[in-house]
Amino acid sequence: MWRCKLEASETVEHLEKLESQTVFYTLAMMSYNPSIGRVLERRGVNKFVHIAFEAFLEIDNIQTRDEFDSWHERFVEKIRNQIKTASGKEVSYGQAQKPINVFLKVYVDWARLPKIDASTRLCPHLHVPLDKVMMTYTKLEFLPYYQKYNLIFASLAEIEKDSYNRWQKCFRELSPKKPLLMDVFWAKEHFNLR
Repeated sequence: MWRCKLEASETVEHLEKLESQTVFYTLAMMSYNPSIGRVLERRGVNKFVHIAFEAFLEIDNIQTRDEFDSWHERFVEKIRNQIKTASGKEVSYGQAQKPINVFLKVYVDWARLPKIDASTRLCPHLHVPLDKVMMTYTKLEFLPYYQKYNLIFASLAEIEKDSYNRWQKCFRELSPKKPLLMDVFWAKEHFNLR
């Protein structure tokens, strides 16, 4: 148990300093666990939170879509290099992208963090969290695009960088101003929205 030896006002000041990091860590944890936590190694969430925090140190420097995509690719590779699957195997590109993209959706788009101007600048570049629901929806609702981009319906364990990038190009063509809008279908299906 943590015991405070500071005055109450000093303790409150200390908590104020930690609040934004706490929000970051908690949203990262809450994004990771339901999106991919059961597939990846035990306690992988702690690694993810720290990798994400380190990756976000560069976020203010990102101005363009290409810069975002390069940053995102480095983020994915850090996940792949530092976290294993629950069975001890290497994490695929498809598995690594899922917690990253869910976290970016929650933190940057929905919570409008780390700052409103950064969020506004980054939102058009965010990737759609790729999963079975999104693949199914795209194939059913946008078959010409599915075919145009030579998309492949596969498990996340089978999705590698080239295939993943084709999916994102498809989403960006379908919704150029905000590709992440495509992810609303996930909620539509999950919560039976009409």
